[in-house]
Amino acid sequence: MFQTKWVAESMAKDCRVCIHLFQRIPESMHSWRPSEGQRSTSELLGYLSICAISALKGFLEPDKGWRDHYRARSQAMVPSRFPELMEQQACEILDYFRDLPDALLESHQVRLPWGEELPLGQAILVAPAKWLPAYRMQLFLYAKANGVEVATANLWHGRDPVR
Repeated sequence: MFQTKWVAESMAKDCRVCIHLFQRIPESMHSWRPSEGQRSTSELLGYLSICAISALKGFLEPDKGWRDHYRARSQAMVPSRFPELMEQQACEILDYFRDLPDALLESHQVRLPWGEELPLGQAILVAPAKWLPAYRMQLFLYAKANGVEVATANLWHGRDPVR
């Protein structure tokens, strides 16, 4: 039987892999952006630090202003705090799923940022559970584009490759 703890653990691992990737990025790269109009590395880090938990909490309590709360946290973030904030997000994700009644996954309808309405369980899978690996990949590609030596093991397992 499918278990929500698997989703929680996967999302928490994504957070920790992002910390690993961050530790390979030189400070000189924080202000780099691929082109005008795209996020800088620092802005990407800020978004990564809140993208999943802000949606998860907003799905259950849309009137509490979670998006604004986490957006302010993201905008105030300095890159040196990224590991701490990603670990905090990982812990918040694990807590969220630990306290989440299974019945809500099917019965609670949520509105995604683009207006689509889905049951909570499906919304989790099509939004925050995908955002973390997608933006993790973007961070990896930013590093690669700047000559940082990272490989598949860094991206998917959060460790340096065995040589």
